[in-house]
Amino acid sequence: MSKRVLITGATGFVGYHLIEKAIQSGLEVYAAVRKSSNKSHLSVFDIKYIDLDYSSVDNLRSQLEEHQFNYIIHAAEYYQS
Repeated sequence: MSKRVLITGATGFVGYHLIEKAIQSGLEVYAAVRKSSNKSHLSVFDIKYIDLDYSSVDNLRSQLEEHQFNYIIHAAEYYQS
């Protein structure tokens, strides 16, 4: 079983390259993306997507515990709509 990494900001320039390196390192990649994000350029990767619930600490904690990530790379920028 490979180790799991969660990458926030996965649809950005830095996130794209983090995904690339994580896959090359043999990690199972989960990309945290907003529903409104264009992720078509990530279709070349065999990754899973997750929509994190930032509105509730308890829900976010539950999601993170459920997936048992070995690593979390936070590369997202602050966004307020």
